[in-house]
Amino acid sequence: MNRTNSKFCSKCKKRLLFDNFHTICPKGRKSALYSSCKECRSKESEELAIRVLNAYGGSCRLCGEINLCFLTIAHTLNDGVDHRKKCKAVGGSHFYRILIRRGFPKDEGLAVECFNCNCSGGGKYNMWRKRRQDALLESKK
Repeated sequence: MNRTNSKFCSKCKKRLLFDNFHTICPKGRKSALYSSCKECRSKESEELAIRVLNAYGGSCRLCGEINLCFLTIAHTLNDGVDHRKKCKAVGGSHFYRILIRRGFPKDEGLAVECFNCNCSGGGKYNMWRKRRQDALLESKK
């Protein structure tokens, strides 16, 4: 490994091959590499997700799923596109950073849902969601 095909990761301080870094490709510019390696960026994204999901309850508001691999932040007012444009969020960890910076706003219709409940947001699935939520509430009594 030499200087022409490797660089230091700003997080783990290891010298790694260029293949270990994601490429930044801003519009109209020459591509570059992120300063932290793929492994460090992945760990950081996971830590952000855990922090945000826990701040909003840590489990699916509809079915009670607690496995973090299945959870996401849902826009309960069905205004996700508009909300992300207003926040200027691209998505994923960028969106999570914005929520952290803003102190986890509770008044914007955001909640934790599992991917199944989030994707079944309309039509015939609403009946299933309602029954599941009622059963969850009943079990907590």
